[in-house]
Amino acid sequence: MVAKAPRPGTTRAKETARLSIAVDGDVHVFTPSALTAGQVGQCRRQTGRTVRALLDEMQTDPDIDTIAAFVWLAKLQRGDDATYADVVDSIGYGTDLEAEAEAETGEPDDGEDDSPEA
Repeated sequence: MVAKAPRPGTTRAKETARLSIAVDGDVHVFTPSALTAGQVGQCRRQTGRTVRALLDEMQTDPDIDTIAAFVWLAKLQRGDDATYADVVDSIGYGTDLEAEAEAETGEPDDGEDDSPEA
């Protein structure tokens, strides 16, 4: 099966270029375009979800397990040897969390679909 690029003018919601998540003041930066195939496979095996599904959840219904997955992926990207289980166990509903998505334009993502069809 070959993946097809979307037709011009039929774009979905803006792609996230970077996601910054602060956990108790410690900032973790996740960059989807920097993912390796190995990291994508690790994500699917550890979380049971694809990175694309996690990105969709982050835009529609982010819960602490979704946020923990991105913190873990950010740690992998910067070379940390953290396990998904360790990150999930360290984040709870009482954890001070802040997240900011940056769209491909370099501007913060307001969550609105700015495509011509919107």
